[in-house]
Amino acid sequence: MQTAKIFSPGSCCIGIRIFVQIDKNIRQSRMNTETEKLKKIFSLWRDIECLTPFEIHENDFESLLDPNNSAHSPRSSIFKWDEKNNRGRTAFQHELNKSPVGTDTAEHITVYTICAGVIPTELYVKRVEELLRKLRPDCSEFLKDYSYEQMRSNGRIALGGFRVNHFGKFVPDSIHISYAFAYLIELSRMVKDREKIADPVSQAVSVAISIQSRFWPELDTSISSAEDAQAELPDSKILYQMKCRRMKGAKTRDGKSRRIMQLNDLSPSLPIFDANIVDEIVKFLLKEAELDVPYEIWVAKQFQVSTQPAPMPFMNSPYVVEIERILALLKDNFASPEDILSKITYSILDDSPGPDRKDILTSPKAFADLANPKHFNLGRWPNLIQHYLVPLQQAAVEAICSCDDYSPVVSISGPPGTGKTEIVKELVADVVVRRAFVLSKIKNIGVEELFDDIAEGLALKSEFSEDFSIIVASNNNNAVENITKELPYSYGFERQTFYFPELADELNHTEGAWGLISAALGKGINWQRFYKTLFRRKTLDSNGTKVKKTYLEGYLLEQRDQEGGQVAVEKKWEEQRANFKKLLGETVSLLKQQDSIYKNQRKDLPESVSQKVQQRRSGLLDQIFADGLEDEDAQPISLFDFSTRGVKEINHEKRLYSTKEIDITRTELFLSALELHRLTILIHAKRFVRAIETCSLASMRNVSSVYRAQMLGTITFLVPVISTTFAASVIRFGCCTKKTLPWVVIDEASQASPQSALCLMQRAKRLIVIGDTRQLPPVVSLPLPIIEMLIGKDKYYERWISPYCSLQTLADNTQEYGTWFRNFSGGKEWTGLPLRVQRRSIRPMFRISNALSYSGQMSLPGHLEEKFKKGKFIRSFWLDVSPQSPSDSNCIPEEMEAASQLLDWLDNELGRTAFFNRDSEPKTLMICTPFRAVSGALKASGLTKNRMNFTIEKIGTIHTMQGRQADVVIFILGSRNGKAGYYARSWVCEPPNLLNVAVSRARETLIVIGNYEDWHSFMPMGTVIDALEQDGLGILTELPING
Repeated sequence: MQTAKIFSPGSCCIGIRIFVQIDKNIRQSRMNTETEKLKKIFSLWRDIECLTPFEIHENDFESLLDPNNSAHSPRSSIFKWDEKNNRGRTAFQHELNKSPVGTDTAEHITVYTICAGVIPTELYVKRVEELLRKLRPDCSEFLKDYSYEQMRSNGRIALGGFRVNHFGKFVPDSIHISYAFAYLIELSRMVKDREKIADPVSQAVSVAISIQSRFWPELDTSISSAEDAQAELPDSKILYQMKCRRMKGAKTRDGKSRRIMQLNDLSPSLPIFDANIVDEIVKFLLKEAELDVPYEIWVAKQFQVSTQPAPMPFMNSPYVVEIERILALLKDNFASPEDILSKITYSILDDSPGPDRKDILTSPKAFADLANPKHFNLGRWPNLIQHYLVPLQQAAVEAICSCDDYSPVVSISGPPGTGKTEIVKELVADVVVRRAFVLSKIKNIGVEELFDDIAEGLALKSEFSEDFSIIVASNNNNAVENITKELPYSYGFERQTFYFPELADELNHTEGAWGLISAALGKGINWQRFYKTLFRRKTLDSNGTKVKKTYLEGYLLEQRDQEGGQVAVEKKWEEQRANFKKLLGETVSLLKQQDSIYKNQRKDLPESVSQKVQQRRSGLLDQIFADGLEDEDAQPISLFDFSTRGVKEINHEKRLYSTKEIDITRTELFLSALELHRLTILIHAKRFVRAIETCSLASMRNVSSVYRAQMLGTITFLVPVISTTFAASVIRFGCCTKKTLPWVVIDEASQASPQSALCLMQRAKRLIVIGDTRQLPPVVSLPLPIIEMLIGKDKYYERWISPYCSLQTLADNTQEYGTWFRNFSGGKEWTGLPLRVQRRSIRPMFRISNALSYSGQMSLPGHLEEKFKKGKFIRSFWLDVSPQSPSDSNCIPEEMEAASQLLDWLDNELGRTAFFNRDSEPKTLMICTPFRAVSGALKASGLTKNRMNFTIEKIGTIHTMQGRQADVVIFILGSRNGKAGYYARSWVCEPPNLLNVAVSRARETLIVIGNYEDWHSFMPMGTVIDALEQDGLGILTELPING
């Protein structure tokens, strides 16, 4: 019997082909699954951003509409009317009828922005929820219960808007329709027709076109061609259907030399705008959405000097365009998700198990991985030498400075007061040293060509520019401004040095800067201020001689002359290069010595502290006398033990693998690197001025160019750090490609939704995420029941949707190194690299935050513990206020009266303690509350005035307090008494994030005002009460005789 061949060359090839095809099919199937998941995520982001009502408030309306206004512009004014009172419409029409005819010369362009249909947000939200419940009956019955406080809104939204120009004419194509309103129209149609919902962005455009063709059918024949107008006057710009041309040598009526504009009407045959049309448009819009609600019409008269169109930031989310762009690519199967998304975005959205978690607080080996002196940042920020980085800070800095294409995301998680800003400072020092290292390779600085000629003008060559820009961004404008305003004034090193301090003072309108390290350059108005400050024309030099130079050029040339001229500065550069190389060699040598110590200490480290304890107890006698080992177990297992009680406090504050000598050398290295930058700029002053002007104009105008990374790097050669809000980053960096932004630092990331940072994530080369998940989550103004209905029954997608997640939580999940801690409900949560030495608050605030939110992981430095023991401050307490009668509001009159009495008492007590402590500085004070009703009543009560012994820094809701601190914090609880206020109190306490934010604002004293009977039963409040009783005066029913 013949045996059949099992294998043959042919069958082998067939088998390989089948295997390859199967593998290809599997990979294709995985890609399809991944693409579908991402399409769902981006669709949800798009829908949430579109449906979220962009609220406008009359008090903020002018500032929202006038981003390009100058200090010399007249004040804007507002006209308002509704269906019953049309006096505002009459006044507006009278204003329009006074408009110039044909041609005008003016210092400011007059623009009218019309909000066509301003309605209460609550009525809009109610209608959306009603329609979604009809469309999603399968999930609407499973919606969770939510507190009224989470969904309440007193704001208003605009259905649409358009503009009328300087000549009183409607501006074609200026109609903007709210995405929220367009979505509402689609929902109404879906309920009737059950058809698939259209893209709300396309629907908004469609409605705008429909309005223009319906109410201005004559536009096609009455408007001159913009192209023809541009050809007639090539030096003019087309703006708001006008030709705008700057007039040289012209003066204003008062004889001043501010330049004026010549304006020409491009639609002379179009009649003056009829204000009655606005009411007709609003009625048309409401009918389209089947919405029967009262409305108002708001008109803002603005004056702008810029010939750039002003946006309508009050109308729609700026993030929708980027979301839509990526969603379209995913839907078209344009490429694989890995190719469409940047590596940073892809990793943030990846929910695969990822790397094994390594807890650096409980595993000495894990911490040792990050503590290698070889990874130290070579430069050090010029702080006082005694203000060194503690081990966890140093580990975080090393991780940041080592991040690369393989692991481009680093997440830092730290409570308030743990030195998160210090991390940013060390990054700046490292990046400046890196660029100085490149500069130090130049042979002859006087003849070296540093610049490339590009289409827009000049930009630094890529080796000096592309990998060194630092962008600090946040949702919170105060957060980014706090950082960028602090850096130029933060200096403590014993040897004083300066880096263009006069420019820093000029930009910040203040005095005392040591260096031009950072600038707030997100919003258009900030870029204009930056440009106008540096490039305003200087007519006289310091000697009174007439010159024609920009301020920056005159300043740099004057600095160069003061230092002896071109030849002398070049010689200084050569000397500084030699000094830099010498300091660099010394720093490396010193760190190599520490590396030897590190290698010896790292040997035989346990995987965890508990493992080492178990090793000590492994013998029979050890087990018998286990109780006697408790004292031994409290001894340091290693320098890397950050979990053993009594030991972690010591290790947390040690100077690790560094000495005073090393820190002094590293600081000198950074200052030498900065001086090398300064001298380089002085040597090539004229070329730098031209290049920075080129790049500033390109950034202001959002020029799309392959040289954007070089342009940005040219600006950051002069100013290493620039800050922006997320909203402004979309405009400023939207046309940039992947990896254009070398270093992006996201501050207060726990408050950021992932989609708000999408533009930056797509363009960043490295992403540094800094925040604290135990502080405020992202503020979501769309009620949670609506978000739940959009997500549907499959709760799998909640992990990417705020407020269930934040950018911080998603970034934390990408991290191999971090720590576990228990949340308030008892579950375990993973966080990124932890910072745990808290240097802001003494007890009881420290005790409350540590117990409520950080699993007892924080450490209080010895000097703050000593400050608490000395007791030279007013001790904390709870002032119990029991209302005499039920309240129909969360604002309790008796608590307001108690606050008034407390402020008077504090003024006396603070004066007394200041006298005994010989402290002449008045204390700072903040008043916070969970509820807007209380905040509003406080601001209207007249209690906000400063007293002799304290200044009130801030009064507001807890949500407005992030990033702020004060010596004394008054926390007014509010809430209706009894059962009526139960859900509001539950919202405040669970989870305890709001309480943690309120408590952690206070440095010395926390005073709680509220009804003890109503609040004490909530578990987080039990923690507050216990701490106040242990470390303060406890619960009081009346103010103490003395503090």
